[in-house]
Amino acid sequence: MFTLIAQYYYSRTPPNANPGIGLDQNCTQLGYEGRECPYVDPNPIDSLNNQGHNYFLSQNGVRIRSSALFGEAYWDIADTLKLTVGGRYTRAKKRADQVPSQLLLAGGINNPSGPNSVGVITGGSVNSGYPALDDISQSWGKFTGRVVLDWQPDLDFTDDTLIYASASRGYKGGGVNPPRVDFNPKVVQYQFLPQTFRPEYVNAFEIGIKNSFDNGRFTLNATGFFYDYKDYQVSQIVDRIAFNENFNATSWGLELEAAWRPSRAFRVDGNLGYLRTRLGKGSQSIDVMNRTQGDPDWVVLRPWLQVPSNCIAPRSIVERIFCSGIGSGYRSGGPLPGPIASAAGIPPEPLMAPISGSYSASLMTRSRPIIRTRLACQSTKAAVVRPMAVAVDPAAIAIEAIADPSRDPTTCPRPIP
Repeated sequence: MFTLIAQYYYSRTPPNANPGIGLDQNCTQLGYEGRECPYVDPNPIDSLNNQGHNYFLSQNGVRIRSSALFGEAYWDIADTLKLTVGGRYTRAKKRADQVPSQLLLAGGINNPSGPNSVGVITGGSVNSGYPALDDISQSWGKFTGRVVLDWQPDLDFTDDTLIYASASRGYKGGGVNPPRVDFNPKVVQYQFLPQTFRPEYVNAFEIGIKNSFDNGRFTLNATGFFYDYKDYQVSQIVDRIAFNENFNATSWGLELEAAWRPSRAFRVDGNLGYLRTRLGKGSQSIDVMNRTQGDPDWVVLRPWLQVPSNCIAPRSIVERIFCSGIGSGYRSGGPLPGPIASAAGIPPEPLMAPISGSYSASLMTRSRPIIRTRLACQSTKAAVVRPMAVAVDPAAIAIEAIADPSRDPTTCPRPIP
């Protein structure tokens, strides 16, 4: 599918030479940068050259070296009382490759229009290959340990009883988030995500009792615990990567466990628990399943196929753009339609190179991008928003829409004042 899109949509003969007729053979050459078109790897899947942009390729390796020194000491304070003290020192080093993905991206570094036209159609930087970012190196040296006190009283109503209390400190190394899509920052800007995440620490406290009755046929245990996390690591899928974030958190709870085994062939178990958790004050993150948080003044958009996730844009601006006669009197490479510019209230200024058989335009100011649109519309039909990829910022909105011949332009929702 990606090969078909790359060849049919992005690599056809340039518009000034029989638009839409045939494949531009230059685009099939590895290393060609004369125009913006993704290189398609012609090899079968078992012998790819790993230079094509017609597949998703992850090449982010992590090298880890870890060493530790640990030990434990035991002290029998009395016949029924025992103290355990343990400690561990861990030293870890990580080095992570940073090779962004390039699915359906292209650049055209040597295009005749100059550097400002690199990636204006797909949002990429190069037609082929996978330029690597600098490796990221990390290292930590941390001490952790635990203290446990066990008491085994002699009680008349139980066979065996153990009462214990413990305090411990745990540690989990940090790491590197995989690189995101290799967008040209002059074309697509989206939310900053940290490249690394911090180590996780936990101070854990636990107290409990374990009892055995009827020669071991019945056991009854109870536990109470409290965990205090610093920089707790939470992972979620964002922009096609496993993105890790750090949060402070606390968790406490109670557990009751019982087991009855009247015979060797029959056993009944029961568990009851209560758990209460809380994130640290001020913790924030993006809910990727509900980006607008139910706010009707914002809508979810995808600007084009290459952008890996959804973003949000003000509904008022989106409605003004798509209900203001998009495509009216406009030809590829021509001036920006007046109704679009007037809807945003800014002077139009062409930016994007035209796509064969489609309309491409941008709304810009001379100081910073305000609205960026990319439209694939037929003739002058009313364009209807079909969410496909991501808007990047309320001040730099990227939208892709397709024409709907059955749609009456007068049925567009009225723009919000």
